[in-house]
Amino acid sequence: MKPLFLRIENFKSYKDSQNEIDFSNIKVACIIGKNGNGKSSIAEAIAWALFGEFERLQTGKRGKIAETEYINSHSDYMQVEFEFELNKTIYKVVRRLDRRGKKYLSLFVRKADSLIPINEATNTQTQEKLQNILGIDFNVFLHSTYLSQKRTEDFLLSSPEDRREVLAKILNLSIYDRINELAKEKRREIKVLLDIKNREIEEENKILSEEESIKSLVADLEKKRTAIEAELNGLRNELNALISKKSEIEQKLSLLSQKKSEMIEHQRKAEEIRYRIETARKELLKIEEKLNEEDRITAMVKEYEMVKEKVELKRKDYEMYLELKNKIVLCEKEIKNKLDQKRIFEKSIEESNLQLNKETSEILKYEEEIKKVEIEISKVENELEKVKQYKHEQEKKEMRL
Repeated sequence: MKPLFLRIENFKSYKDSQNEIDFSNIKVACIIGKNGNGKSSIAEAIAWALFGEFERLQTGKRGKIAETEYINSHSDYMQVEFEFELNKTIYKVVRRLDRRGKKYLSLFVRKADSLIPINEATNTQTQEKLQNILGIDFNVFLHSTYLSQKRTEDFLLSSPEDRREVLAKILNLSIYDRINELAKEKRREIKVLLDIKNREIEEENKILSEEESIKSLVADLEKKRTAIEAELNGLRNELNALISKKSEIEQKLSLLSQKKSEMIEHQRKAEEIRYRIETARKELLKIEEKLNEEDRITAMVKEYEMVKEKVELKRKDYEMYLELKNKIVLCEKEIKNKLDQKRIFEKSIEESNLQLNKETSEILKYEEEIKKVEIEISKVENELEKVKQYKHEQEKKEMRL
């Protein structure tokens, strides 16, 4: 690993973000200064940026201290940015910590002049990825790269197993153990493949012995498939026919709804005619009262009787109108019944085509009845015109009287 750039911000005695060191053109460096000026803090900042850990000697014993103690007393956070080159690839680590203990870790790889983030989902996973890139952990880093004050004898005083583990990680001897494990895994895989191959051979023998029965079974299945396809085509044709019939019924229902709207309009007109006839009847009653009160119109009795006969005829026409109205009510009830039959018909359309023809014929009959009713309403309107003319004549006679 070759260090390239270091920026320290609010780390121990370092403040702000102007504490930068460019290692790119430095091969060997010696940092000189008084105690407490921050010489060791540079190495500690690099170690913390790479591994997120601190370790120092206190009264001759090794122990960890709180990370927040490394934050400058005049600030609420500390941050270290460290850029290094490894295997001809440039990486950058940014680690941040505030007094509340909230941590931030980001890992980048430099491509040309841009930084591409290669973070994982969590800080722990990102730290594991960084250690895999470095190829060492914090303990190996302490014994091989970063030897702090009063710790030079730690490696010599450690147990043979610890020294062997550190040297194995430094010299990358673990690769041979990995090769051995891979060889064992490969052997197990080959054994599994041989077992699978033997089972496949057994299955092939069984298949060859059952080939004739399988051929006959395939032929039967092919026949069944052909029959099923023919049945499926027939069902598709029936479905298409039903869909077309459904479309026709929907068109007829739309026409029926239109006819119903026209019937409602005719009913409204008939109600208006009834109101007008009732008004004319009241006016005729008033005229009769006036004629009975006047002694001077005795000579007009005969003419009045004729008028009365005409009114009587109009009353008969009005009774005919009432009868026509009753017919309209019956027609409405019949329409309602037809609508109910239509709903039942929609539910059972796939079960009975005969009922569809029956309903269609009933709808045609209903349309003929509607036409008859329209003709009768037209007659009533003509009679109303006659009533209007009669009223007009009465008004003229009243003016003459």
